[in-house]
Amino acid sequence: MLLRRMIEHVRAQNWTAVGLDFVIVVVGVFIGIQVANWNDEQAGRHRLEQIVEAMRTDMADARRVEGNFLTSIASGVSEFEAALERGEQPTPYVFRIKGSDTAPNKMWDRLRDAGVGELVDPKLWFELSHFYSEREGIGVKITRYMTYTEEQVLPYLHLGPDYFYSGDGAELRPEVIASMGRLKEIFEYLDALGPWSECLEERLDAASEPGPSCRGDYFFVDFVERSSAAGEQY
Repeated sequence: MLLRRMIEHVRAQNWTAVGLDFVIVVVGVFIGIQVANWNDEQAGRHRLEQIVEAMRTDMADARRVEGNFLTSIASGVSEFEAALERGEQPTPYVFRIKGSDTAPNKMWDRLRDAGVGELVDPKLWFELSHFYSEREGIGVKITRYMTYTEEQVLPYLHLGPDYFYSGDGAELRPEVIASMGRLKEIFEYLDALGPWSECLEERLDAASEPGPSCRGDYFFVDFVERSSAAGEQY
């Protein structure tokens, strides 16, 4: 309709009317683009809200599960060390997990595939990537520990505690000491992961805006040194 009217105005050389028609077309196109952009922005915000809620749930669930891990490890190691201090020869404490030994990582894979990085502050996106990568890495450490216990500890429990001590029975065998040190290292990592997760969850309140880093001292703690020092207790 508008195009036909513009053609008629051109034929009649009514340039004022042609100019008005052109302005109407330009304004209409501009408004249409703005409406489309607004719709896209609203859709993006809605998608981000859904993703943030999913990440909150994931982090909260992980903290709950990892908190149970920490409680079990702390209790088991404490009882084992107490028995050693009493001069006893207890069977090494073995940490066991029901279900999979590794942390789930499908959440982060789906976020990357969905292109969520465009909706999140770049620094926060990098830190979230680092966090999920670190959590997956801790899962690998747990798997290595579980592999050792399943191959070198559980099959020999029926032989009694003496099997896990040196010939004179005075000290734990080196591989057992290393295994307990590895378990303490896992404890340290999981313990540090919790506060990092809580901070990231708070940052998700304004996921698209810049903010402070949540990593804190996580990467500045010498876990290996602490683990080795712990192993010397045995």
